[in-house]
Amino acid sequence: AGFSSAAEASLVLKAASLGATGGFSDINTVANATTSVLNAYGLSADKAGALVDGFIQTQNDGKIVLDEYARNIGKLAPIAASLGIPLNEVNGAIAAITANGLPAEIAIRALRSGIDRLAAPTKEANEILSKYGVQIDANTVANEGLEGSLKKLAKVTDKADLQKLIGTEAGQALAPLLNDLPKLERLILN
Repeated sequence: AGFSSAAEASLVLKAASLGATGGFSDINTVANATTSVLNAYGLSADKAGALVDGFIQTQNDGKIVLDEYARNIGKLAPIAASLGIPLNEVNGAIAAITANGLPAEIAIRALRSGIDRLAAPTKEANEILSKYGVQIDANTVANEGLEGSLKKLAKVTDKADLQKLIGTEAGQALAPLLNDLPKLERLILN
């Protein structure tokens, strides 16, 4: 998966082995997630250990086990990385969303949908946002991250407008984040 030297493979497999032990998963699943995230973020194999530590922290902060995280993060990491959203923000968001009871697979899919909607707002979404004096698009997400974009989105106080902006699927993920931005900030700092 892009890490072909023995030294690189060894770093990834060591991190995956430790993660699998502490994360109720198997080495192949964790190694797959690790290489997917390393590749999405353009990171070298020597970052594998820190990456898996972040996976475990997400497990500890949320209601998710590493196996669930590992099986689903590949659906979210490429878009988050392409928009420059730091992985610690992604992990903090996943922890916060799952801690509120949303199952991991749905949480990650809904978070991806929410990021999509924030990065590429429709004409109607832009009209709603302008009503609140807010602009959110791919540049906003790239420059201010997920947390900064959500702080702007929190200015949309009418629930009907918010529903039109983010939709039902993304709403499952973003609503808990919008309801407790300080918690998200704490989780991101972990």
